[in-house]
Amino acid sequence: SYPDASRCRLCAMEYIYFSRPDSVLEDVSVHTARKLCGRMLALQDEREGLQADMVVGVPDSSLSAALG
Repeated sequence: SYPDASRCRLCAMEYIYFSRPDSVLEDVSVHTARKLCGRMLALQDEREGLQADMVVGVPDSSLSAALG
């Protein structure tokens, strides 16, 4: 028998890699989510004293994170 109700569960890769930047998943803009992830990564690197010479958006799905 099948359950009466099911719940949708998104994989983090939907926001990070699979979805188009102009998509909205669960009322969250994919582009905005990627930018926030990039910003959080930059702050983490700053706190840990890490330095980077360049940020490269490869593949294109990471351009939003690079902007963050």
